[in-house]
Amino acid sequence: MARVLLTGARAPVTLELARCFARGGHTVFSADSTVNLTSVSNAVTKAFIVPKPRLEPIKFAREISRIAQLKQVDLIVPTCEEVFWLQLAATRAEFAALPVFAPEITVLHGLHHKWRFFSLLESLGIRTPHTRLLQTQQDLDALPKQTRWILKPAYSRFAAQTVLLSELRERPRITRAQPWLAQEFVAGEECCVFAVSNNGHLTAFTLYKSGWRAGRGASVSFARVPSDDPRFGAALEIAARLATHLGSGQFGLDMIATPQGLSVLECNPRATSGAHLFAISDQLERAYLEDLPAPIIATGQPAKLGVPMLLYALPSILELDKFNTWQSAWSNSRDVLREASDPLPISQTLRVLTYNLLEAIRLRCNLIAVTTRDLEWNGEALESTDNSPSSAWTAFVNEARVRGTQAFAENVNCELTLLHAGSLELPITIARAGQQNAYVVSPRTHYVDYALDELSELGNSRLEAVLRGLLHALGAVLDYGKVDDMVAISNALFSTNLHPAFTLEQLAQITRDLKRLHPRSTIAFRSVHGRDSRLPEFLVELGYRLIPARSVTFVPTRDGAYQRKRDVKQDAKLLERSAYTVRRIAQPSALECQRIAALYDLLYIRKYSRHNPRFTSAMIESAARTGLLEFTALEREGDAGNAIMDGVIGCYAQHGYLTVPILGYDTALPAQTGLYRMLSSIISEQAHDRGLDLHASSGVGRFKRSRGGEAELEYLAVYAAHRPLKTRAAFFLLEGLMTWVAVPLLKARGL
Repeated sequence: MARVLLTGARAPVTLELARCFARGGHTVFSADSTVNLTSVSNAVTKAFIVPKPRLEPIKFAREISRIAQLKQVDLIVPTCEEVFWLQLAATRAEFAALPVFAPEITVLHGLHHKWRFFSLLESLGIRTPHTRLLQTQQDLDALPKQTRWILKPAYSRFAAQTVLLSELRERPRITRAQPWLAQEFVAGEECCVFAVSNNGHLTAFTLYKSGWRAGRGASVSFARVPSDDPRFGAALEIAARLATHLGSGQFGLDMIATPQGLSVLECNPRATSGAHLFAISDQLERAYLEDLPAPIIATGQPAKLGVPMLLYALPSILELDKFNTWQSAWSNSRDVLREASDPLPISQTLRVLTYNLLEAIRLRCNLIAVTTRDLEWNGEALESTDNSPSSAWTAFVNEARVRGTQAFAENVNCELTLLHAGSLELPITIARAGQQNAYVVSPRTHYVDYALDELSELGNSRLEAVLRGLLHALGAVLDYGKVDDMVAISNALFSTNLHPAFTLEQLAQITRDLKRLHPRSTIAFRSVHGRDSRLPEFLVELGYRLIPARSVTFVPTRDGAYQRKRDVKQDAKLLERSAYTVRRIAQPSALECQRIAALYDLLYIRKYSRHNPRFTSAMIESAARTGLLEFTALEREGDAGNAIMDGVIGCYAQHGYLTVPILGYDTALPAQTGLYRMLSSIISEQAHDRGLDLHASSGVGRFKRSRGGEAELEYLAVYAAHRPLKTRAAFFLLEGLMTWVAVPLLKARGL
């Protein structure tokens, strides 16, 4: 008899498998990072609580390894997306010997990533709808309009984000790391496969249809397609061919039955609801333990998840015609959560539901999303390798500490110092309430004073008057709450911070250290975004609040696709035909530093806002000498043959992005000169030449989007659990106003 450890114990299918193995005489253990039903099942000898796989994958794998050794486990059967984290960990020697019933990570990735799976199906000659890979917003815009497209993320589950292009209300975030697919809509009847493969041989199979669903995604009732149905044989053949590729593991397939035959849509390389359709006499557990000569074919009755079927179907069954259908499905199926031989206490079901509700509130997501949030895998690496310290930051910050921040930025009065966090050395600002500070260190200035300056851009006098009054009231609340008592991490006076790829453990340690060192200060991260970054989810997990801060633009310059944009080509031609020369300035002279500071001041202080940091020539000189910023000038020949600097940029690059905290030009020159257009062309080319994408910061969004830019919302993340009630209340109000008032306004204006 085997000793089996089932992970992903939250899933009803895990409970089903636990009962199967227990009926076969095997000893069953379960493990999960959340409250679940298997912990009170008669089929489970012992249930373990383990670290969250997505948030702490190494700790998770080590705990699973410890349990396997402690309980002398013969087989580990993952049932949810923790399988990816386990198999990622298996690439390390310390986890390679774990007896995980799953293929290696490269095979899993090929099944999970919808574009890779599409390519696999094509190579195997299996029918699938015409599909396109979308890696940028430009790819989305280029889709032929005459085709009816379905959009879905390459990494997704439960069809949670699947949408018809014609019904798209908000443009999705599409990047190379998080691509989407456009799949041609195929009309037909949906059906699903659940299968088990052992050593490349199909050992269990069922074809089934979903009755009722939780929204548009997960099934809550299901029934077998009989083996004499013409679709059955075709699906069995497809599953057998995929089993050869898989090796050992479980997989589910979503299909569409058309007059031309079955068309495969996507794969779930994990256990799916079809496991509920095997009868006791089928002995499904044998499919995992034995290399059977022929697959076990499910013979069980229709099944349902009772409570979910009732909750999610309730609005629909109020209609008479749908009620009859629902009532028939309800009465003719068994409830997998209420098996007579393994009765689960109602109290445990309520406990699970309550836990998920509270987690959904804490994490600000829906109930379906919360069930997978801590274990889903979207292509991330096991550990980040992009968190090396920057010696340039160290030298720059040390000089600022000696001279004072006002020597570098006249309107910034704070302490700029370094925080040591393991291998990281991070600049941090320590500011106090009551100072008249630039927005880069003052939430009060950012959300109130800066916003007041920009109200005239709305072009609506009535709305402007309402918002002006609202902002003044907000300012009084923020002042009372002393929100400017703040320590900001990775902050060094610039408008945009480029953060390293922190781990959850690093962020937790940083938060603990700063709470101890600065008990009177809120702990904060500026420039937080979710574009190919896990920083927002880690911070929310630790109790930070994400307050919308500004709309920024990213340009995917790495691969050069942006160069095909009409405006990009015209900007490049303008620069080429102009009388200007482009010069890299390794170390600007004193006069050049003054000129750079003056050009920046003309644009960002005099034209835009006095609340931007007012950088000095001393800051320019230090940033250049320490190697923190690299300067490039646009120069023309003067009447006396001397070079005149009319435009300048100062760039820095970290963690896959290039950004430009210093940009300026002579605003007195005619607009048709096109200085900003030429500088933008230089910036994009510098990012492209370095193999980086461009973080183009905020402002002139329409200009940037016409050149391949993609809008993204940035946040101020604040941790204030240790602050007085008035401070927490001020941030709560600020978050609400920004989320429910400011963000809708931004979206209405196209971000």
